[in-house]
Amino acid sequence: TRRSSDLLVTGEGAFYLSKNTENSTKFDWIEVLKAPIYLGGPIAELFGGIVLKAIWKKNLNNLKKIIEQ
Repeated sequence: TRRSSDLLVTGEGAFYLSKNTENSTKFDWIEVLKAPIYLGGPIAELFGGIVLKAIWKKNLNNLKKIIEQ
């Protein structure tokens, strides 16, 4: 579990590894971020979540390619 706090967002996240099949591992990342009201609060969280999800999806796919080489 990781807790984060800076000028833009605060939040908490954790990742979990579990056996998926005999030869693979499932990776789950759960994160809750809160944007301050002066940056748009819930509206900023919604749009920021969409952007961050796309970034993390690309990053994790790149990591998967590196690991599987």
